[in-house]
This record gives sequence, structure tokens and C-alpha cells, in this order.
Amino acid sequence: MSNDLKFRIGRLVAAVQRNRPYRLRRAIGRFDPIRSGSGSTTLLIMVEARKFWDAMWSAWSWMRFLEGRCRLQIAVDGEFSTAQCSLLQRQFPGLQIDFCPALRGDGGRLAEYCRQHQFGRKVAAILNASVDGNVLYSDSDVLALREPSEVMAAVSSGTAMHIVDSWPQFDPTLLARTAQLGLPHIPDLNSGLMVIPRNASYSQFLTAVIDDWAMSDQSRFAEQTLFSVLLRHLGARPLPPAHYTCSFKGAWYWEREISYAVV
Repeated sequence: MSNDLKFRIGRLVAAVQRNRPYRLRRAIGRFDPIRSGSGSTTLLIMVEARKFWDAMWSAWSWMRFLEGRCRLQIAVDGEFSTAQCSLLQRQFPGLQIDFCPALRGDGGRLAEYCRQHQFGRKVAAILNASVDGNVLYSDSDVLALREPSEVMAAVSSGTAMHIVDSWPQFDPTLLARTAQLGLPHIPDLNSGLMVIPRNASYSQFLTAVIDDWAMSDQSRFAEQTLFSVLLRHLGARPLPPAHYTCSFKGAWYWEREISYAVV
């Protein structure tokens, strides 16, 4: 079977698996509530509206270790129903839900990117939260399976950290732009899990980065490129790969599943 045919079939199989109404997904609605904290540190989870249950599971997996240590914010690219919002509030009393976040401030090139690009709202949500305090950012498909001691220490100390990706993807035109500016990036960064210290000047830094960049909807990894440059600027440290796994292994039906024994 050719690789192209395997890929096409794999996408169909993956879509069926992803959208299947697994009963386990809804079981989280019967778990004991976990209250959002009130400190200056934010656990921020970004989610597409169609991945509501992913956000529920991700938030619960983190908050069972972080309860009382941080406030929970879920940024939604789209809209949740009234019933979904009620379920979130019941499961995580005190959380903040932010729909289609826009970048705070005066606007400009970065605000335009955050408003128009398909992944720009993620950048806006993280930068907004970082103005108020340290941010633990998690994509909605990230789960904490055991106590994330390294992450918790980084959040407490305000140390930038990131998860390591064995197959990272970046926007080549944006990388060329940063190279012209003499700004290095982190070559193995995945923006799905990051600790970002409090700072109100990140927007100015990233505005300078994208000032002359020709934005395109095809630039799927622009936001990951921006955070790769920003976290390198902050001297971010990698999370130990033995404890934090990021891999596409097992993503397709013909591949063996990755072992999570180490985590």
C-alpha cells in the first residue's frame, strides 16, 4: 500500500475514532467538583468548540494536582452551549470561560494576526493571561497522568519551560524573518504545553517579530514559531522527555501505540 493511500485511509479512520461518542467522555460530568483557585497564576486551556469533552478531561487532569494553586481559564475558539458552560461551572466552580479572545492593547500587526489567523486566538489568550501572572498553558489534548512536579516548580518560580517534540513544525517564512532579526528559536519546542512567566511586554516583542511578515492562512505553525522565538528569548528550559511525552506515534491505525509507562 502506498504511503499516500495509507495516509488518506488513516485520516478517515482517525476521524471516525475521534468523533465516536465514547461513553467514557461524558463520565467526567459525574466526578467530584474541583474549585478554581484565586491566585495570580493561571492554568490556561485553549480549545476548539467541537472539542468540549477534551477540555473537560484536560482541565480535570491538571486541576486534581493544582487545586487551590492557580485559577482555571478555558479559552474557546468558537462558542459553547449554555448547557456546556453550566457543566463546566459545576465541575470547576469559579473558572473563567473566555470566548474568541482578542489581544488586549492598541491593536497593530500582532492584534491583526491574532484576530485573522486560524491559530491567532491562542496567542492572544496566552499573552493576555501573562499580563496578570505566570501562565501554565495546555492544549486541550494534553493530560497530566501523575503529579507534574517540574511544571509546578516552574510555575511557582516563574521559570519558562516547554515540552520537547521529536517532530516539531515551524513556519519557514516566519523563521526566515526571525533569522534576519538575529533571533534564534528553540528547534524542538511544541507549543502544546508551556510555562510562561508574567510579563506585560511580550506583545511588543512579538509585534517586532512579525512586522514585515506576509501572513497567510496556510501558515499553520506560525504560533508555534512565535512561541519558539519568545521562549528562547526567555531562556526556557525543556521539560524532561522521560516524564513528559509528546509524540505522533500511534496516531494512525497501522502504527503501534506509544507506551506511557514512563509517565
